[in-house]
Amino acid sequence: GMYIGISQVPGLGDFAFNIATMWPPSRLPIFIMGILCGLLRNKSITTRQSLMNNTKLDWNRYCNVLFWVLNFVLVVGVVIERLTHGELNLELWIQLAIVWVQLE
Repeated sequence: GMYIGISQVPGLGDFAFNIATMWPPSRLPIFIMGILCGLLRNKSITTRQSLMNNTKLDWNRYCNVLFWVLNFVLVVGVVIERLTHGELNLELWIQLAIVWVQLE
């Protein structure tokens, strides 16, 4: 939200992105949510009931697939960014996709 709001100010394009993504106070809520989600996962509490019966092998397979998919998306994203000279703002969309996959 902060990035979208600040980026509307003329002349603050990269500055807005840097403030929203690299300034520690703007990242603190995400850090706290990550800690809380990690604690919930550590106690085997999930957001979906269908995940309650997953074994360690299932989670291992899920993490391996997620690792390869995210790396593939990163490589393809870099190529697309080079071809379009950064006009698609893929860094924002990839960040949103990573969060969505983690919450799913």
